[in-house]
Amino acid sequence: MILDGSGGYEPGAVSGRTKRKMNADEWKSVSDGLSRIDYWKLPGPVQLGGLDGAQWILEGRKGEQYHVVDRWSPETGAYREFCLSLVKIAGLLPSGKGKRDAIY
Repeated sequence: MILDGSGGYEPGAVSGRTKRKMNADEWKSVSDGLSRIDYWKLPGPVQLGGLDGAQWILEGRKGEQYHVVDRWSPETGAYREFCLSLVKIAGLLPSGKGKRDAIY
């Protein structure tokens, strides 16, 4: 899901959404990634915003269990790498035309 808000302000409204079935390899990659980052045990939202960057929110549901992880522009680490893999699977990589298009 892509929101139209400006960085540092409210997230805004949904401006784009990607929905498609994953193939078996993609699903295995996601499943393995969730295990690797121990998603269901990661601390919930951490509100550490800034003036420039992006809010990386990952929501999950397993049966009746709901979990959300919210990080501000992670620069390194397994959470960042996993989220980037999801962006790639969804086909939402930035164009690379400028800093505004960069993934923070």
